[in-house]
Amino acid sequence: MSRLLSTCRMSEPSLFTDQDPLARWDDMKIYGPYARTLTRWIHKLLDPLVFSSVLDVGCGRGHTLQRLIQRYPQIERVAGIDLSPISLQDARERVGQGDYYVMDIQTSALSEQFDLVICTDVIELLLHDTQALNNMRKMTAKYLLVTSLQGNFLPEWEVRISHHVRNYRRGELAAKMREAGFNIQCCVEWGFPFYSPLYRRSLNLFQGQGMDGHYGLGRKLLSEAIFRLFYLNTARRGELIFVVGTPAN
Repeated sequence: MSRLLSTCRMSEPSLFTDQDPLARWDDMKIYGPYARTLTRWIHKLLDPLVFSSVLDVGCGRGHTLQRLIQRYPQIERVAGIDLSPISLQDARERVGQGDYYVMDIQTSALSEQFDLVICTDVIELLLHDTQALNNMRKMTAKYLLVTSLQGNFLPEWEVRISHHVRNYRRGELAAKMREAGFNIQCCVEWGFPFYSPLYRRSLNLFQGQGMDGHYGLGRKLLSEAIFRLFYLNTARRGELIFVVGTPAN
């Protein structure tokens, strides 16, 4: 079952921001080279598509929805689902519009459909990914975009800190999307060599130290340099994957 987060006045300061454990990742979502690259590829894949409604599965504090609203003025309806009511409250304030639902995508789906359903860096955290994809299918009118990781599993960083339960084998996520009722329109494998293996293994080696918290000038400059370096990665080989599907019937 899902629960709609109650509406609050946008002009009031958030009562939850300081209590949300995800708040320490806000600067990383804005300045981090991985987050910026993720956004760059999401926009690249979405630019040719036509959509006016968006649902973000696992929307967290609303960074992805905020960027989508800013880039695509044709969006008329936005919604987000997440397990954390605190994060959803912050997402509502960040985005400034939309409906937000406390819901577990592994067990529930909304009764309505959206032109675009997007799920970024979430499905690898779910024990029951097949059920989650089946529920996303129920809510997808035109397109589903899923991002995740494939290839080598890095237990220190990805399991202990990021709480991953899996990395997909090559082609596995697309196959599971087909089983859930999607035709695969596009699959991008990105990151070799500067994201994967170099940057990703470095995160594991140092247990992600330096990613969270406030980004001062030095961290911003370093992040900018790495982000620019990431442009040299190939989009034909890598461990960060983007899969776009459309409902099969």
